[in-house]
Amino acid sequence: MKDIRMHRKQAQALKYLIDPEHSEIREVLYGGAKGGGKSFLGAFWLITSALKYSDTSWAVARENLTDLRKHTIPTFHEVFKILGIDSSFYKFNAQDNIYTFNNSSRIIFVAAQFLPGDPMFERFGSMQNTGAWIEEGGEIDEMAYSNLKLSIGRCNNVEHNLPFKLLVTANPKKNWMYRDFIKHISPDKKYIQAFAKDNIYLPEQYHETLEGIKDKRDRQRLLLGNWDYDDGDNSLVSYNKILDLFTNSFVEDGERYISSDVAITNDLFVNIVWSGLKIIDISAIRNVTKTVSTHENGELVNRVDFQPLIDEYERLTTKYRIARSNIVYDADGIGHNMRTFLSGAVGLNNGAKAIDPAYFNLKTQLYYLFAELVNSDRIWIVASLTSDLKDRLTEEIQAIRRSSDVGEKLKIMPKEEVKKIIGHSPDLTDAIVYRLLFLITRGK
Repeated sequence: MKDIRMHRKQAQALKYLIDPEHSEIREVLYGGAKGGGKSFLGAFWLITSALKYSDTSWAVARENLTDLRKHTIPTFHEVFKILGIDSSFYKFNAQDNIYTFNNSSRIIFVAAQFLPGDPMFERFGSMQNTGAWIEEGGEIDEMAYSNLKLSIGRCNNVEHNLPFKLLVTANPKKNWMYRDFIKHISPDKKYIQAFAKDNIYLPEQYHETLEGIKDKRDRQRLLLGNWDYDDGDNSLVSYNKILDLFTNSFVEDGERYISSDVAITNDLFVNIVWSGLKIIDISAIRNVTKTVSTHENGELVNRVDFQPLIDEYERLTTKYRIARSNIVYDADGIGHNMRTFLSGAVGLNNGAKAIDPAYFNLKTQLYYLFAELVNSDRIWIVASLTSDLKDRLTEEIQAIRRSSDVGEKLKIMPKEEVKKIIGHSPDLTDAIVYRLLFLITRGK
């Protein structure tokens, strides 16, 4: 067996994972910058644990199996080689993605991507693992993280006197890792920050590559390992204030409103229910309606059935006792048709002239006002949200930025550019900012 080449930060993290004196530490986040030896640490811990403790089960989770096969399995074989372990010690089932060792222990590779048919990651419920490693935690949904944890400590932990242990390796990402390991760390969690400079085994060329990162945001994340990285000089809302949106319990109730972003296809049909500036309910429905085909004058005509949208408005207005005049909706595009069905509600045209001439258009004014309210802690989201919807909303708010197009009037980044950044239309934030029309025109 070759000498185990492990630098000081890796050894520190490994101690938290295997030393009985640190049994109170249940979760370890390791990483920060690139080049810190994250994958080697995870593979080494799982392989040596599986070999030492018979009949145990260890999981390594990443967003998809393709990345596990391309990037994680090669690290496993690097560790096998260093430990002097050849294929006579284990078998690999490529169909089920499981390493089974001669002592009946196993390491199973788990795809942790979000599936529409399993939004709560219930597929993890039947798993029974001794310990687990989440690789590239920045890719993993919070619900996947939570449910994978439920599988740990269920496979011969008592027999081997092994406590619950979860390793997460990642570069900085402002998701559940930032909240649970960086901002509000608890006594049972540890964060070990590692940089490329800590890894004395990296080739000099790799250091030069990292030093060559030009993008300011990526440089902070990948080279400097900074979790409080600036999302961009043009950001309108700070990340910490986005987190505060969900805890601003001092925001008081008030008159009730509904603000709505109308959609009928793959975009979300979103309704935000407000009590003052407190969001008390969020309804987000995809593919809410369908096209109905009828024959008119001997020809086949396709028409959109708007009834499901109307039914949702009726449900919410009845449940929360909201007057029709306190509904504001996006009247552009498909929303233009809602005038017929929502008589008395307020239709908003995003490109309309701003009330304040300092802004490029009305939508820009609303977004700037929203940023001001968030940064001054005047909005509270008390509505119950799935982790996926919460992450989506957080991502959308982070993408609110000033336009790089400098002119006489204030602008925000165009929606098409925002969609390129987050991968979808910012339906949730659009629906939220529409509510502020009443704040501008009615003062409440």
